[in-house]
Amino acid sequence: MTLYLACFALMGRAVKKYESSFLLFLAVFCFMTRNVRIISIPLSTLTLFWFFLLFVSKYRKFINNAKTFPWKIPFIALAVSIVLSSVFSISGFGSEVSTMSGNILKGIILILILWCVVDNKNNFWKLYYYISIVIFISCIYGILEYFLQSNPLQQYLAGFSGNVEPTIWTYDDAYRGYRICSIFEHAMGAAVNWSMYFVFTLFLFIKKSDEFRKRKYFCMLTAVLSLICVFLTKCRSPIIFLALFSLIIVLPKRKRFYYILFLAIPIILFLGNYVLSNSLALLSIVQLLFEHENGQLGGSSSISLRSLQIATAFELMKISSIVGLGTHFKDVLPSSMTFYILGGESLLISVPSSYGILGLIAYSIMMLFDITIIPIKYKSKECCILGIAYWTVNILTSVPGIMNFIYYFIMIYFIKDKEWVLRGGGGAAQSPEIEPADPLYGVTAPKEGASA
Repeated sequence: MTLYLACFALMGRAVKKYESSFLLFLAVFCFMTRNVRIISIPLSTLTLFWFFLLFVSKYRKFINNAKTFPWKIPFIALAVSIVLSSVFSISGFGSEVSTMSGNILKGIILILILWCVVDNKNNFWKLYYYISIVIFISCIYGILEYFLQSNPLQQYLAGFSGNVEPTIWTYDDAYRGYRICSIFEHAMGAAVNWSMYFVFTLFLFIKKSDEFRKRKYFCMLTAVLSLICVFLTKCRSPIIFLALFSLIIVLPKRKRFYYILFLAIPIILFLGNYVLSNSLALLSIVQLLFEHENGQLGGSSSISLRSLQIATAFELMKISSIVGLGTHFKDVLPSSMTFYILGGESLLISVPSSYGILGLIAYSIMMLFDITIIPIKYKSKECCILGIAYWTVNILTSVPGIMNFIYYFIMIYFIKDKEWVLRGGGGAAQSPEIEPADPLYGVTAPKEGASA
């Protein structure tokens, strides 16, 4: 009930104070699993739709920022793929409307609004501290969950799923033991969220910015707790993400390093599962990530089964090669045809079957922009490293529960940081109307009516 009241309050507040309300909503958004619904529609989708309507009504204020949105081409390609896949879905357009709306609002519209709102350092630090508070709460609850060996919050939120069967991902098996997910939907997404926060916070700490110093002890404590929680999820692929993203901490100056890293991506993707499947852990905490018998990975993470999943996905794609079968094809096709898809634990499995060739093209364009075009355009090696880490983990496995907006939030910082430095204060200096310092995040912010 608290989530409903918070969303409705923020929707009302956003009419006059759009930017700060949207940033607060992103903090609340982290607590919203797919089980929190109004009838059959996720509460997050409805709230985002309201923010989108207000964004359109205030578009003149954001038009200059929207024109510089760096993901225009890949997001247009992705939107076309999602819409056409839904229209020509094998299960019918009606069954795809809710999923289509949620994917476009959360995967495209939210990122566009985020780009336009986080246009100055004041809004960046405000959102960073909001995220820090959420991550801190998630870590404390995650550690408590580990000792309880259960997640009462997930069970409680499942009661708000309306007329839709609730989805609860909990794992407690003989191979890895109990795997925490805290406030997030799944242990995999939780681990990536914590990894992003840990590395990015360490990056800000090393950079020694004045704004970070105001809350450095709390943020560094949260970062340490995040790292602990990453290992308590006992997930393997997020460890690869953590290792790759950590390279921004020790970025070499020589270009040869980046050429070698870029060429190594196919090798990492091809050999990643093999190496993990046959390595013996040297430390007990790492040993928990593996099965105890024969050093093989459990479930659908083995090389042979993953290959079978990919082969099945491409066979299904032949039914509707161009636009795919839609996201609900399992409800229509016989289980004998879809059994080996399992949970679609990789973009190479979920995209071909659901979105077809157009989907593969759209995601390839997104990957190309994140890893090459945007880093080159904005001269940001950090964007390249983060993009490699993000797409590597998404190709190796599915990441339910990941907060994608945190990924784009960090990307936006890497893109805009140099511009903010040149502007000398990131927007606050451009407006004569400055609000007093907010004790929550310790920085001043331009009034909502003032230009950003």
